[in-house]
Amino acid sequence: MSKKKHDNNRITAKPNVDSIDKNIYERIGEEVFSEDIYQVSGDDILNYSPLVETATLKVKSDAKSKGKKFGKADQKGKKSDKRQSEEESGKKDSDEKRSDDEKSDEEDLEVKSSEENQCEEDFTDNLKEIDSDEKKTDKEKSDEKDSDQKDSGEDVDDEDDEDDDDDNYDDDDDDEIKKKKRKKKKKKYGPGPVKKKIQRLYEAKNYKWIVACFIIAFFEDVILEILGRRSFANAFKFMFNSPLVFFINILIIFGTLLLGLLFRKRLFFVFLGGFLWFVMGFINFMVLGFRITPFSAIDFLMAVDVMSMMDIYFNKLQQILIFMGIGAVIFLVVLFFRWTPKVKGKLKRLLNFSVCAGVFLLSYVLINIATEAGMISDDFSNLGNAYKEYGFVYCFSNSIIDVGVSKPSDYSDETVKEIFYETDKSYKEYLEKRGEKKTPNIIIVQLESFIDIDRIAGIHTDKDAVPNTNAYMEKYQSGYLTVPSIGAGTANVECEVLTGMKTGLFGAGEYPYKTVLTNTPCESLAQILKRQGYTTFAMHNNKAVFYSRNEVYNQLGFDYFDSQEFMEKLTYTSTGWAKDEYLVNEIEKCLNSTDSDDDFVHCISVQGHGKYPEDGYNCTRHITVTRDDGDPVLTNQYGYFVNQCYEMDAMLADLKKMLDDRGEDYVLFVYGDHLPSIPFEMEDVIKGNEFQTEYILINNMGIKFPKDDIATYEFSDYLLSALNLDKGIFQRIHSEYEWDSEIYTEALHTIQYDMLYGDRYIYMMMPQYSAAGMMMGLNPIYVNEVTLDSNQIVVKGSNFTEFSTVVLNDERLVTTYVDSNTIIVANDEFEEIKAGDRVVVEQIDKDKHKLGESVNAVIYNPGY
Repeated sequence: MSKKKHDNNRITAKPNVDSIDKNIYERIGEEVFSEDIYQVSGDDILNYSPLVETATLKVKSDAKSKGKKFGKADQKGKKSDKRQSEEESGKKDSDEKRSDDEKSDEEDLEVKSSEENQCEEDFTDNLKEIDSDEKKTDKEKSDEKDSDQKDSGEDVDDEDDEDDDDDNYDDDDDDEIKKKKRKKKKKKYGPGPVKKKIQRLYEAKNYKWIVACFIIAFFEDVILEILGRRSFANAFKFMFNSPLVFFINILIIFGTLLLGLLFRKRLFFVFLGGFLWFVMGFINFMVLGFRITPFSAIDFLMAVDVMSMMDIYFNKLQQILIFMGIGAVIFLVVLFFRWTPKVKGKLKRLLNFSVCAGVFLLSYVLINIATEAGMISDDFSNLGNAYKEYGFVYCFSNSIIDVGVSKPSDYSDETVKEIFYETDKSYKEYLEKRGEKKTPNIIIVQLESFIDIDRIAGIHTDKDAVPNTNAYMEKYQSGYLTVPSIGAGTANVECEVLTGMKTGLFGAGEYPYKTVLTNTPCESLAQILKRQGYTTFAMHNNKAVFYSRNEVYNQLGFDYFDSQEFMEKLTYTSTGWAKDEYLVNEIEKCLNSTDSDDDFVHCISVQGHGKYPEDGYNCTRHITVTRDDGDPVLTNQYGYFVNQCYEMDAMLADLKKMLDDRGEDYVLFVYGDHLPSIPFEMEDVIKGNEFQTEYILINNMGIKFPKDDIATYEFSDYLLSALNLDKGIFQRIHSEYEWDSEIYTEALHTIQYDMLYGDRYIYMMMPQYSAAGMMMGLNPIYVNEVTLDSNQIVVKGSNFTEFSTVVLNDERLVTTYVDSNTIIVANDEFEEIKAGDRVVVEQIDKDKHKLGESVNAVIYNPGY
């Protein structure tokens, strides 16, 4: 008796080999009857015994593997996917038929061996039917398929339903047979040589994978150091002079590679770990071609700002190639992920995780040992030197995990109170001894990359490149200003000038402007001066969102922020940066906007910004530049840079004249933010050092600082002391402690952490600072009227700029700037404007950021 089991119209049956005719047995082959279990559909069992039906399916499969085509008869026994989408009435009839068929199947399965001769005859007829079906033409099959599709939505008899099933089964069975053929082909020829190697790799023992990861880490770190130092010699010098530090770098890469062993697609994830390290190293290599400061994790937060400068650093073709390259790399990585096989069997995750954790723990221990021995420092204020001394991998990893100001080990409310009352004692003495408060107009101008080129050896000019600056340095107090960065990091320089904080206490390479200061109020000159009656202005002739200044200045207490988008009729350099000459007019607007003479203006220029042209420069050549080495690329770069400095120097003279002509008391503090990002050797700096720029304290009140050479974070204390003005907590710390003492650094560390990240205990002893509710632009934008003239929308108002955009019913329209009182929208830029439509004007930057809008809206009224 055969065994059977119903499962979704399929019956599992075991054939009785002894009851088969010998001829059939030989024709079909012994192999087909060697299986224990065969699955056939209930419909097929109606006319054939389990044994004969199994044989039929075997013959059809063999015939198909030889390239023959079968008709619909050999496709019985499979469920039709199309049958599942038929209407309910058709399904009901089919289900009833199947129910009858299954009952019949059960009866047929229980027939006695005496009926086997009849089954053999039926089997022979089935073979003939197969041969007959092979002769059908494609047209007949197509007609039969169309007929089946037409009948699928109608009531048909059971025989037509069965034929439909057979036709639908054809495609499924063909797919299965094709899969079998592919498997047989693979089995016959085997995998290719590459896949064979991959298979052998996957079959390698776990310890071999671990050893391979270490070897990869070693060679990859060598490559990363060569890229980071742009020199084979310097890379190997680092390896041999600092073997422990080099080994720490290897361990960090090794640990990240071992993480890949925790996944089944271990080859891909090991590759991914190594590939990401290479990408970071290559980006660092490219970044060092444009600036002196190496690549760090904070640069990811600068991605939006970098994208906005693409047109300056790359032409259109280069930009297309860059994005195509990035897309191709992503595509290949995804393709590699899909191609790599999975590890079969146990992954030994616990073992691999333990090894990975052990590697990172060893790295941590060695880092502490190296720090105690003075081989590694946690001071990353000089990021460029840190990368050279400690290696790319360690420094970049540190920039990822080291963010913000770390919590001091002795941090508590008592520690904060102790610092406050310690400084408060000497501060009260200062208040008692100080003279009358002086409240002049205070103007701070930070000049982009501005220096006297005579400080760099080997560069010569045909005349003085900064004549006004040199004259003012002779007449007024001046000196060197120590800044926290070289060739970049403008935001950190101005942060220290404005707040008195040390950015070196933040994370490695961190810009507080891009992290905590975007949403946390902080003490600054603007906050302190506001409390003493000053109106505070920030100004920058570049994008408002660059370094997130549109958010940060609000937290620092500025009342107004006048950015590029709110300035009229700017002129630009050949590389696309706004020139500084217009800043004089903007500063005068600030001073004219208030009735009193106690205004604070903080101005950041941009004209001297790189990229500096390598193949000639298209600018007015006021100065001729030559180099001792005759390098044409560096001669072009310095030639462009020096001529920008000449124009910035001319702006400084215009600014001083404007201030003198006003007849008001003023203090003008001018300084360069850092050295330019043009390649030079540190020993080429023959005046000062690479972290020093020049400053001038110009004023008509005779005030002076107690010393000539100062640091950026000391400036606010010296300024407020010279004017006998109230100070904040950071200025008190600068006054109380010696700048190079340990207690001085600890006090700054504690207060910076408490005010920005801690529990704000300091505000228990002094009033708390808050955001200023800053206004964008110096003057509000008004819309007076909207008219339709020659099918153009004409908007009249005040304080429009080239960044003003007409918004019609919340839809931004392409707008043409005419003058500060008129902007228009061409007729092909809008569909229609009708009575009742709402019109406002928004200030939109080049990257579509909304920075402000008109204080009023106008409802369009054509009859008005």
